[in-house]
Amino acid sequence: MKTVYVMDLSIRDRYEVLSPTFFALPIIITLALITFTYMNYNSIPDVFATHWNAAGEVDGWTEKTWLSVIVMPLILLGTQISFFIISIGMKSAKIQLSAQAKTASANRELTQRKYGSWYLAAINYSMTILLVVLHYTTVI
Repeated sequence: MKTVYVMDLSIRDRYEVLSPTFFALPIIITLALITFTYMNYNSIPDVFATHWNAAGEVDGWTEKTWLSVIVMPLILLGTQISFFIISIGMKSAKIQLSAQAKTASANRELTQRKYGSWYLAAINYSMTILLVVLHYTTVI
């Protein structure tokens, strides 16, 4: 006789990850920062600091152009869009279930998705706060 295990795959329908709209908020903040920067373009100095050494002294300067004033928010925006796409992919990612330990493997997968989603969001929001403050204090 051959042993057959049956698994209920409705676990994929349980939404244990954060909503993609939760990852859209930092994107909106960054777009607002880009808009704010362009609205205050005339008040930005013609040359502004862009690099500091270990002692905290400025050792790199950049001339003001339409692109140079938003390069940091554009990098942040690209990272945030990547996090947004990853958050969508986490919902449809492959689930590895064990036929011998159905409940334990299902709980493990759902917990991994939940905490992975929260970890991704924490990184996303931390980077947003850091780079928004850095951009604001540097350029504006």
